Amino acid sequence: MDGKMRISVVTGGSRGDVQPAAILARELQRRGHEIRFWAQESFRDLTHGFGLEFHELSGAAPEKVWKELEANRPPTRIGRIRQLLSPAPPVTERLAEWEAACADVDAVVLTSATSLLRNVLEARPKPYVITYVSPFFPTGDFPSPGIPFWPRQGRFLNRLCHYAHRQFFWIADRPWVNRWRGERLGLRPLPLHAFHTIEREHPVLFGYSNHIIPTPSDWPDNCLTTGYWFSPDSIDPDPPPGLEEFLQEPCVAVGFGSSIAKDAGMDALVSESLRDLGLRGVIIKGWTPGEEYGRKGNLFYVRTISYEWLFARVKAVLHTGGSGVSSIAMAQGVPSVTIPFGGDQRFWAWRLYAQQAGTEPISFRDCDATLLKARIHEATTSAGMRSKCLWYRERIAAENGIKTACDAIEAAFTRKVS
Repeated sequence: MDGKMRISVVTGGSRGDVQPAAILARELQRRGHEIRFWAQESFRDLTHGFGLEFHELSGAAPEKVWKELEANRPPTRIGRIRQLLSPAPPVTERLAEWEAACADVDAVVLTSATSLLRNVLEARPKPYVITYVSPFFPTGDFPSPGIPFWPRQGRFLNRLCHYAHRQFFWIADRPWVNRWRGERLGLRPLPLHAFHTIEREHPVLFGYSNHIIPTPSDWPDNCLTTGYWFSPDSIDPDPPPGLEEFLQEPCVAVGFGSSIAKDAGMDALVSESLRDLGLRGVIIKGWTPGEEYGRKGNLFYVRTISYEWLFARVKAVLHTGGSGVSSIAMAQGVPSVTIPFGGDQRFWAWRLYAQQAGTEPISFRDCDATLLKARIHEATTSAGMRSKCLWYRERIAAENGIKTACDAIEAAFTRKVS
C-alpha cells in the first residue's frame, strides 16, 4: 500500500458540526487521500465550496428539524423528556445510506451525529476515528455538555452527568438499533452499558483548544485534543454592499446560529439595547425566519457571512454559545455575550464566562433590555476581558489543530490498514 487511502467522512447536525468536518476532510484530500463526504442536501454547496466529493444523506434539513421541534414542543419538562425518549427510528433508506458510506473505502471518519455507524463497522470491520467539537466523553473535570448545565459541582456528579446523558439517549435508541443489528447486520444485540466501553477501543479526536478546555487527566490514551479545525479560506459570500461602511461605527455581531429565536421581539430588544449604548448591530439571520436584509435603523441584516471576517471588525459578539461560533469568537479575540437555548450551548456559554472571555450567560426566560444592555456594556468596555480574549487569540493562532488531527488520523489508519 502506498499510504493513500479511500476515506469516508460521515457527518450531520448544524453548520457548526459539519463545517469543521469538511475542513478536516479537505486537508486529508490535500494529503492525497480520496475523500467521500457524506452530509445532508442542505450542505451540498458547503461541501462543493471545499472541493469535496458530495454524497447525500437523506433526512430533513437541520433548520426544518429545529422548526418542527419548536412547533411541537411539549409545554412541560416531563413532556419534553418523553418526546426525547420516543424518537422515530431512521427509515430503511437512511440505514442503507449508512451502510453505503462504509462500503468500498479503507477507513471512516465519524462525527458525534453519525456515531451509530459504528455498528456497520463492527459488522464489516474497517478502521475508524470518532470526532467531536465538544467534550462528550466521561470525566470528573466537568459535566456533560449535553445536559442542563450546573457550573459548580463535584467530580462524582460531573462523571455521573456524562453517563446519564449517554444512557438517556441509548435507552431511546437501543430497541431499533438492536433490531437493525440483528436483521440487517447479523450482529448480536448490545447491552445497556455498551456506550460506556465502545469508545475506548478507537481513536477519539476533539476539535477545540487545550487552552480553552485542558485535556482531563482521567481520559484514556485514545482521546486527543487537537486544537480547533479552522480554514484560512472562506466559502461565504463577500460582504454585502454598505456593510463595510456600516462597520465604521462601533458594532456588535449578533447571531443565533441553528437556534430559532422563539420571540419575534428579539431583534427589537437587541436594537433597543444597542441604541441606548450608542452601538450598531450586524444581525446574522441564518435559519431564523425573516427575509429582511440590509440596513434597518441601527441594525444591518445579512443571511450569512464569514464569521472570521465579521468578528475581527466588531467589539463583541452576541450569540447562543454554540461550539462553532464560540470557537471563532475566541480565535478572533472578541468578547462574547451569550443567551444559550439548549444542547451544548450552556456548557460553552459558561466556559467562556469561566475563561473571562465572555459575560455571565443570560437565560432566555430572564432576558430583558436592562439585563442585555448591562451585559453588552460589560463586554464592549471591559479592558480586562478584552485583554484576556487577545491572550487566547495569540495561543489559538499558535496551534495547528487541523494538522494535529490529520496526523493522528493517518497514523491510526496506517497502523490498521497496513
